[in-house]
Amino acid sequence: MKTEELVNALSNNTEPVDRGLVGRMVGIALGAGVTVAFEAHRRLLNARPFWKS
Repeated sequence: MKTEELVNALSNNTEPVDRGLVGRMVGIALGAGVTVAFEAHRRLLNARPFWKS
């Protein structure tokens, strides 16, 4: 397959992309990471004993 044929094949039946998808995914990953880091700090390092539940 030549380059021009590949480009034509990939450009057929294209659909619009959701522009906010990447931002939402990064936000969710950031929130999850902060939560995991906070819990690891709280449980493993025992930084603030008065936070114990």
